[in-house]
Amino acid sequence: MDEQVGNRAEFTITEAQVIAGTREAMKRHFTRMPYSGILTATYVLVVALLAFLLDSRSLVPLLAAAVIAPPIAYWLIMKFSVPWQARRHFRQAALLSDRSYVEWDSEGITLGGPKGQARLGWHDFYAWDRIAELVMLYQSEAMFNMIPVEAIGEVGADQIEGYLRASGVKWR
Repeated sequence: MDEQVGNRAEFTITEAQVIAGTREAMKRHFTRMPYSGILTATYVLVVALLAFLLDSRSLVPLLAAAVIAPPIAYWLIMKFSVPWQARRHFRQAALLSDRSYVEWDSEGITLGGPKGQARLGWHDFYAWDRIAELVMLYQSEAMFNMIPVEAIGEVGADQIEGYLRASGVKWR
């Protein structure tokens, strides 16, 4: 059971939350520049090159496949590969299943658990995001901490977001 007292909350991250957070991080990663621009440009160049090299009769099935393949590949990655990797990561990282706590004030946030704690100023974060069930605090593009909204409540989530915005931390 998650517990909140003032600006302190205790919680245990679940496998489902790790999957949701990882899926959101990967979705943002795939759709932001320069990654999405590089992928799109490469894709357009390959299709244009194939269209140039092939005659018009064989072009229709190729273009149909070219239009259908990327969304299907993206869906397969997000539906199967990302959850599989997140589950694997959750099961390998014993600390993720330990009871954790978070404390916050206008200066920063303390994240801790049975093995230790870290105090970070709001300005130490690279970015932040909020999905339905998690506040995600990014220390870099790839590394983030997850705080369940269920544990800190809507008021706590709004406070944390306010401190991050006031510190100029970008929203993903």
